[in-house]
Amino acid sequence: MTNDQIAAIVVPAIAAIGGGIVGALLASKAQKKLIRRNDKKFILAQLMGFRHLGSLADEFVTALNMIVVVWHDNTPIKQSLHRYLTATGSGQMFTAGQRLDALFALLNLMAEDLGYSLLHDDFNDFFSPERPTQQPPSNPDQPKQ
Repeated sequence: MTNDQIAAIVVPAIAAIGGGIVGALLASKAQKKLIRRNDKKFILAQLMGFRHLGSLADEFVTALNMIVVVWHDNTPIKQSLHRYLTATGSGQMFTAGQRLDALFALLNLMAEDLGYSLLHDDFNDFFSPERPTQQPPSNPDQPKQ
């Protein structure tokens, strides 16, 4: 075989292998970015979904504890989280308004990081159905026991 024949075989083979490796690395990086964005959206959705219950909901507490890991490289969000935690659990006296303002500031930064616009109305308006405190009236057609 001549050098030209070897080059005609080796160069395309190296290009194919190299292209495959580069493609796999780029796809892996894109996949990691997508997974991280989905994690951020999930945490924001959990916090928004349980904002009216706060620490009474295990899901809310779990989502709060995940912020430091998922937004590890976002200093403003981590600082806002610490301000909220200070407002809720330090033993200092904070009004409910200060606690809610700190929570809104945190959620707003998280939403901005995802490219969302969160308004105070979005934060303040939520659905929380009243739970019945009594048994519903019995069905008159139902036989008594």
